[in-house]
This record gives sequence, C-alpha cells and structure tokens, in this order.
Amino acid sequence: VDLGPQPSQNIGIVYPYRLDNYAKIVKAVKGYGRYTDDSYAIARTREDMLEPLDGLEKEAKEYGLIINRKNNRIVKLSSEFRHLQVCYSLTETGRVIRKINRKINPKNITRERRKLKAYKRLLDSGRIDCATVENAFKSWLGSHWKYMSHDQINHMNSLYTELFGRRPQGKK
Repeated sequence: VDLGPQPSQNIGIVYPYRLDNYAKIVKAVKGYGRYTDDSYAIARTREDMLEPLDGLEKEAKEYGLIINRKNNRIVKLSSEFRHLQVCYSLTETGRVIRKINRKINPKNITRERRKLKAYKRLLDSGRIDCATVENAFKSWLGSHWKYMSHDQINHMNSLYTELFGRRPQGKK
C-alpha cells in the first residue's frame, strides 16, 4: 500500500485488526497498542513477551503481513523509552506513566509553537481562516493534552491567545 493517501492510512489501521485481536483477546496482553505499523506491548517478563510475539508472527504470515524482528526491541521499563512521541516509564507500584517529556522530546511542542506562528502569518495574509487554525490547534492539543503538564497546556493556550486574540473554544 502506498504511504500518504488517506485510503492507505485507513488500510494500515484496519487491516491488521486480527493481530490486535490475537494479542489482546487470545494472548491477553494487557499493555498492547498499535498505530498503523507501529505497535507496543507491556508484559511482566521477557518470556511473557516472546511467546505472544512468536504467535503474532504466525498470525501475520497467514494474512500476508511481515513482522520484522530487526525492528523489534524488548526493553525494561525500569528506564524510560519512547514510542510515537510518547515517553513511557514505570513507577515502583507498577503503574505505567505516559507523557510528552520536554527533556526527552522537546521537538513536539516546539514544532506546534512554530506551526501556530506560521498559521498566524497565513491568517494575516488571508490564505487560511480562523476556523481552520483553531481546528488544527484543538486537534493537536486533544491528542497530546493527557501527556502534557498543566503548565505546558497553559503555555500553549496562552500562545494561541496571544497570537489570535482569543482562547480556543471547547472543553479544555
């Protein structure tokens, strides 16, 4: 499937659902998640991770998919690791923490700040309208707010207000 077009993205999300069902239902991997061709799983031991991975490879092969072992990593959660711009860590009680960490990945928030400033220039030149800018910002914030600190959220909202003269409308 070609990368980029929306139908290709939809296929990438929907087609491997059998692998999701295998991991979540058949093997009961509680810490499993996937976005298109990137996935992760959290298990107590390395052995608890290897057995479902072998089964996933067999399931994938039946549907014409390939799991590349070279791209797989099994890491301890005693240290932080990143997957899809999110930093994962484990507390002493066993709780998994997910967050955007400026120390580990400052690029995501910086990129959005630059985008807002670019949107302001496009708005001033009449090439984009307010509703488009607000929807883009609210979409980004909606997908990242649960990983951000209150200060980060407030700073992003303040920048939006400073640039566009009003706060974004909505619940958050």
